[in-house]
Amino acid sequence: PALGTETLESAGQQLENILPKLIGLTINQVFEHTYKVFPATNYAIETALLGLQAEQQNTSICRLINANAAAQIKVNTMLGGLDNNILNRAKQAEAQGFSVLKIKTGILPVEEEFSRLEGLIQQLDPQTSLRLDANKAWNKNLCMKIIDRLNNYTDKIDGLEEPLNHYNEKQYRELQQATAIPLALDESFSGNINHASASFNLPVRRLILKPTAIGGLRQSYRIAKIVQRHNIEVIITSSIETGYGLWANTCLAAAINNNQTHGLATGHWLENTLVPAPDINNGIIHLSL
Repeated sequence: PALGTETLESAGQQLENILPKLIGLTINQVFEHTYKVFPATNYAIETALLGLQAEQQNTSICRLINANAAAQIKVNTMLGGLDNNILNRAKQAEAQGFSVLKIKTGILPVEEEFSRLEGLIQQLDPQTSLRLDANKAWNKNLCMKIIDRLNNYTDKIDGLEEPLNHYNEKQYRELQQATAIPLALDESFSGNINHASASFNLPVRRLILKPTAIGGLRQSYRIAKIVQRHNIEVIITSSIETGYGLWANTCLAAAINNNQTHGLATGHWLENTLVPAPDINNGIIHLSL
């Protein structure tokens, strides 16, 4: 629920109400009917139906969504915050082949955190970059000061997610104009993009999509295609799903096929993924399409 979905209890109640009504319907009939459900519930039903449809057509969910889906997906790894052990975790991640390392910021006092960040940057391999997630930690003035300092390391900073403590389109636009580093919306994105009109406008260069919170693979794909037409980068990330959800989200990333580094390396966080999560080799998931 903290990632933007309903509670487990609410999802269970909705599934109990909806699933009996689907008996006897074709998959297309289910897709044609709009059920007023919560996002994770819809994600679950849709993913199951897409899996069945892909099996019937002897294909994969990836190619069911896009016949030109990618066979390889780059993924980042999450290292947590800038604590005393961050360098060891970073070096372990580099040894495993990850080239984009995600770090939580906005936890420590700014000067201490930035000092640790600079120290880490200086010891990274040349091909390694950092993806920073501030989780709405800073006000506009502090954001501008931090971005000004990050501009000294544009070749090492892959992006900065949710720096502003309150969403403000004008402020985000000013912040993005002040840096070549992609700023990203995640929790602040409402999911409401209904068309690809000329008036479409996002104030940042990157959008993080969590399909479980958006409400399904097809809606996430539709949003991705719209924003990409306006030169917005799209990153697909996990909401800590089990292996079932990680496979579905990986298929979505493959269908989008945008050569971005996605946030799908979360299977090892769970004691039991129910089914094996996608294998990651040298920071890449290889799909058999």
